[in-house]
Formats: sequence, structure tokens, C-alpha cells
Amino acid sequence: MNQAIAIVLGAVCGVVGAIPSAVLFERANKRGTNHNVSVGAGLASTLVSFLLLSAAIYVAHLKAPAYEASFVIATVVAFLVVWGIESIRGLRAAQGSASPGGKDE
Repeated sequence: MNQAIAIVLGAVCGVVGAIPSAVLFERANKRGTNHNVSVGAGLASTLVSFLLLSAAIYVAHLKAPAYEASFVIATVVAFLVVWGIESIRGLRAAQGSASPGGKDE
């Protein structure tokens, strides 16, 4: 395995690790729908994400210790990019409820 493969696999693992919580966030972010998101579902998605990312980093540590740092950095960056995008979408959804005239009525 070379460093480029470690980086690509790390990025893929970071995105896959962000999916459980991102799906839950998207369900909660939909307007006009009745998708109730519970605290238990949020905790479960966080736990699944943590276990998945921990397992991926452990496997990278076992299989390719020379490229572990590259893998971990790519994983963290990809995870944070997904959540950066989701946070911008959430911010826009939260600000979208104001009236166009600038005054809430």
C-alpha cells in the first residue's frame, strides 16, 4: 500500500463514518415533515460512527503502520468536511425562516 491509497481509503472511511449522524441530521433538518428524531437515535448514530471510525483506524494501524498518520489525517479531514457542509446547511435552514423584509411578524 502506498500513501495515496492510504489517503483515499482514509477519506472514504471519514465520509462513511459521518453518514449515520448526517442522515439523522438531514431528517431533523427537513421542514414541514413529521420526522421526529429522538435523543436515543442521536446517541446510537454517534456510537455507530465512533465504533466505525475507531475500527477503521485500528485496522489501518495493524495493516499499514507506516501510513497510519496519513490515513488518520485523511479520515478526520473528510469527517470534518462533511460536518462543515452539514453545519452550513443547518445554518441556512435556521436563518431561512425570517421574513424577506427583514422583520419577523
